[in-house]
Amino acid sequence: MNTRLYAFLTALTLACAVLTAPVVIADTYTFDGSTDEDWNVANNWTPAGTPDAGDTAVIPNGLTCKVMSANAVAKIIQVAGTLGIEGYKLTLGSASENTTSTITNGEIYFKKPGNDTPELLIHKTVTFDSGGLGTITARTANGYGPGLISDADDPANSGIILDAATLLVGNFTITVDVTNNGNLRSDGAGDTLALGGSESPPTNVLDGSGAMLASGGGTVRVNAMELDDTMTWTVNNGTLWLTDKFTIADTNTCNTKVRVLDGTLDIDADFLTHGELDFGTAGHAATIKVASGKAAEFNADD
Repeated sequence: MNTRLYAFLTALTLACAVLTAPVVIADTYTFDGSTDEDWNVANNWTPAGTPDAGDTAVIPNGLTCKVMSANAVAKIIQVAGTLGIEGYKLTLGSASENTTSTITNGEIYFKKPGNDTPELLIHKTVTFDSGGLGTITARTANGYGPGLISDADDPANSGIILDAATLLVGNFTITVDVTNNGNLRSDGAGDTLALGGSESPPTNVLDGSGAMLASGGGTVRVNAMELDDTMTWTVNNGTLWLTDKFTIADTNTCNTKVRVLDGTLDIDADFLTHGELDFGTAGHAATIKVASGKAAEFNADD
């Protein structure tokens, strides 16, 4: 074949291939539960099918959808009903951009029916915007938990943001950045909310302006997290444990307010805050324990 003709035909073939390549269009799937409560049953969704990595999954008010038979993916979830993650993984977000999912007066719960821990894997940063009270829960008392929230691809650049109306409560391990403008709680006996892994120095950051509470016999454990927050931490019949893995981003700007009303604040590394300390209430036993050779300073400007 003539060399010039061959080159022309090759270029034409490539051009046609580009022009005819399928265009990926993000879809919105609305759960209707036509068959049962299983996310991975195509007939439970309108249109029929299951959400893919670029899609939005909508769980309407009054319906319960469960990731219960296989792993699942979505770019965005909009939960007005109930979404259960039961022994499998839900990968959420986008590897190329930050996203916002909503829990409008809805609930996402984690349940461990067998040997596999239910897991939410986060791409980049996912904001949970409630627009009303929204709950992410792994409370043992409700038959849930434990739950795991981890990174899908890059731990140093994966995180969750909780808006002011979002409550995250129960028996969790979270190994992504956490910006808490809402409420973090461990309020049940035997439940531990563990923030961060074991890296040194920490890979992830804990910040925000919301509240963190250890009550009802529950424990909040801060592991490898860099603290950079203006939150109010409250211990009321629980334990807040700052392990030797945490660091403070800037001791000049740490303004965490600490309230130890009934229970124990356990500090295993140097801790300094310019925020207030409220300590003890009548008739209750409040304790602050600081590890040997370490220092804790509150109201640092005074």
